Amino acid sequence: MVDPDVTPMVRIRALTKDYISNGEQRRILNDVDLDLHRGRVIALVGRSGSGKSSLLNTLGTLLSVEHGSVEIDGLNIADLSQKERASFRVRHIGFVFQAFHLIPYKTAVENVRLPLTILGVDRAEALRTAIAALESVGLGQRMNSLPSMLSGGEQQRVSIARALVANPRLLLCDEPTGNLDTQRADEVFGLLRSVTTSERCTVIVTHDRDLAARCDTVLAIVDGAVTDVTREIRRDREVTTHAPGPLTAGLSFGTAPHSQSGRNREHKRRGIAWRLAFGEAGNSLASRGARNVLTALGMVLGIAVLVTTSGLSATAAAQISDTFNGFLAHRITLTHETLLRDVTTRELLAVSEGDHVRRVSSLNGVSSVGVVATIPLAGDQEISGFRRDAVPERRAAKSSPSFRLMVASPSALPVLGAKIIAGARYDDGHQARGDALAMVGKGVMRDFGLTYRPGLKIFIGQNAFTVSGVLDDRRAEGALVNSVVLPLNVALDGDVPLVDDAKVLVEVQPGAAEQVGEESKRIFDPVRPERVSVGFPLEPTTLKDTIDAQTTLVMYIMSAIILVIGGVGIMNTYLVSVMGRRREIGLRLALGTTPRGILGQLALEALLLGFVGAVVGVVMGVDLVIGLSALNGWAPVIDPLIPAVGAASGVVLALLAGLYPAGRAARLDPTTTLSGS
Repeated sequence: MVDPDVTPMVRIRALTKDYISNGEQRRILNDVDLDLHRGRVIALVGRSGSGKSSLLNTLGTLLSVEHGSVEIDGLNIADLSQKERASFRVRHIGFVFQAFHLIPYKTAVENVRLPLTILGVDRAEALRTAIAALESVGLGQRMNSLPSMLSGGEQQRVSIARALVANPRLLLCDEPTGNLDTQRADEVFGLLRSVTTSERCTVIVTHDRDLAARCDTVLAIVDGAVTDVTREIRRDREVTTHAPGPLTAGLSFGTAPHSQSGRNREHKRRGIAWRLAFGEAGNSLASRGARNVLTALGMVLGIAVLVTTSGLSATAAAQISDTFNGFLAHRITLTHETLLRDVTTRELLAVSEGDHVRRVSSLNGVSSVGVVATIPLAGDQEISGFRRDAVPERRAAKSSPSFRLMVASPSALPVLGAKIIAGARYDDGHQARGDALAMVGKGVMRDFGLTYRPGLKIFIGQNAFTVSGVLDDRRAEGALVNSVVLPLNVALDGDVPLVDDAKVLVEVQPGAAEQVGEESKRIFDPVRPERVSVGFPLEPTTLKDTIDAQTTLVMYIMSAIILVIGGVGIMNTYLVSVMGRRREIGLRLALGTTPRGILGQLALEALLLGFVGAVVGVVMGVDLVIGLSALNGWAPVIDPLIPAVGAASGVVLALLAGLYPAGRAARLDPTTTLSGS
């Protein structure tokens, strides 16, 4: 096994390897000394668990050298880092597996091209070389077939072509004929022998002693020690010659990547790293469309909810703002000291028609001016209803303490927020003539059981008034609903009534209230403006802002919770998906992809999946905002930043959700994943 006169390709000295199993240390390789020479096909035999695979994986740099040394062409692989071992492996070592380990969603030529892609070979050159490799193993016509369309023998030939495509120095085969019938096994062995050139060494782990007998050297592992048993095996099987199979003639497929300098290869490898990662990630996602749709569904829903809640929050805030704007300072009240003493309706009429009110109405920002007051009801002046055609027969009174009797100039009605829902309001002509008309709140009509019709009467004490119209109130407080409003030129029981709470109402445009109020004081009483009090309704801006902020906060909290739940779901789904691909990941690691490369590819897959899911979610969310707004008659409000934030959130969330599964995948041991452990 050790020839001092010939320089071997592989020199193993004092190689020892221990395993911890069930808390006990077990020695699997015991002080192994071994030389492997170029141009030789070497069989490695032994019972299961004897250490064959451990020795093979150590030669393939999949297992680190802890004790002893392993030199390949003078390079001690014990001195290499994990990244350096991966780089060495993809350039100098080829693997053939019993289970073939072809990536199911890649065609035959794509599987064969994979080592060249990892090496950084130009795509066109890699494709030409891969096609030549397939043609050399007799599968040129099946290059576009998926593994599921190939027989076992054809799959193993694809595996051999993949192992040889980068022109490795060392070819390591783990039970390459274990899953094949006799004819296919002979073809595969003939192929392996024919590719074992003067610059290459082939090591075959096998339980088939007939196959071992056809190799140049047979090594047996017993109790961790390696023994040359070539003579015994051949004597038992009486094998003396080796003939290549019919598929091996003229095996040659292009220029080896080793013809490039190491620096150039490394430069090219780095140059296409991102392009490789994106390409591989895209192919991987496209190959599992249905599963990826389910994985992305959580992202789509999460982002859709985020955009929808954000959009609806902004839309609702706009509706709230519009509603609150209706209660901003559109109205101010002017009260003069003279109006606080005993004032009759006639005096109010004079104020309404006087110069002061006209001058106030001419101010910029003033929409309307009117005069209003309340008439206190005496004990015998209850409000009651009568049938129009049965005046002598008084109906049962349903007067309520909440009913209010008011007088108002016609111009004051809009300022009060009056909304005519039946009939019509009285005008200046009715007021000037002293017509006995009344505007009745819908609450009064309801309590009396009355329905409006022309000529309907309502009584205040013994005074009959014709109902000219029915009032509703545009304002939130709704005071007009339970009120009866009379013109200023009114008489009760033949007398001019006194009034309380007399004031001038001024309707102003938004934002003009303060200025109009100050100017009105000087106009209304130029000599002593301090006798004029200006009243402003409480502006609910702070309340509106608080409601807006709280509504937005609740919406965003809900969105964040949904996104977190979606992210956890995506992580779990993605973890299951990634772990389901552990053999593919193990293969990529074995072929020379670094753990960082695996992490990068899987993270990119999550990133691309998250981006697609986020875009779909953003579109769905925007459509939902528009649709729900249309159903409710709202004007949809969508901040242009929200879709961008939604898409970015989806990408970031997908990346975060994918990092843990990708990290676990990058830490997989290819020796256990490829063995099915």
